[in-house]
Amino acid sequence: MKKFISILIAMLTFCTLTSEDVAENLGAPISLRVRHPIGGATRPSKSPANFLTSLEVVYDSDDDFLYFYDEKDDTVSFFIYNDENVCVSQGACNFNESHSYSMSLGLGTGSYTIIVLINGVEYCGNFDV
Repeated sequence: MKKFISILIAMLTFCTLTSEDVAENLGAPISLRVRHPIGGATRPSKSPANFLTSLEVVYDSDDDFLYFYDEKDDTVSFFIYNDENVCVSQGACNFNESHSYSMSLGLGTGSYTIIVLINGVEYCGNFDV
């Protein structure tokens, strides 16, 4: 039993280190959050809906690529706005067999906001180029 637990701990440590290395090599993850209505027009709920998403969005500044990954193959579209609120890119994710989609951005230096629609729910995040 002790040997089994030791092997399990070693495997868990190895998996954790491996996933951290992959995330560091891929780029900076973009944190997505649910957009609130303009001016906070809706009242907070006592039991708010769960708006967690399985979609991962990562910006790789070395290659200037935006990577999307979603195991659920949700319907995903996105809009990218510059710091002047001008839409500079938009599209829909056509996920491949490995549940990923990537695109070259070709954006100039600056701060950008990404709006992601996942099955009709709107999320937003920020990233710098």
